[in-house]
Amino acid sequence: MPLNWTQQLRAMVLAIFCLLALGCGELENYPPGQPGWHTPDYTVVFGRLEHSQSTVSQWVLRYESVTTPDPYGGKFLLSPTQMFNCLVPGDQIEVIGKPMPKAKPQAGAATTYQVKTVYYWLSSGRRSVLTR
Repeated sequence: MPLNWTQQLRAMVLAIFCLLALGCGELENYPPGQPGWHTPDYTVVFGRLEHSQSTVSQWVLRYESVTTPDPYGGKFLLSPTQMFNCLVPGDQIEVIGKPMPKAKPQAGAATTYQVKTVYYWLSSGRRSVLTR
């Protein structure tokens, strides 16, 4: 017997709810290590937000200790900055993008990282489903 329109609507709402509930199970565990990590090609970087030493309106992502050898000094200057308006220093985020080549390397200056996607990590060790 075919379903009437209210039964069809209920079935669709139930199906959508189930899909959303299943999607929440796909959240990743908090990555090990402090203060962060990165993929070998730096297309995915996880770390803690800091304000730039030169200006508060710019954000730096610290993903390695200052004592760890790293070609980028363990930090990136994040761009575009408007993607981070609601965040605060110390927030843990994961960014997807790429490092931009430096025109003139300067000692201590952070390399700019062009961000495509941001994942905010919750204190529970889970990545937020809200992404930018």
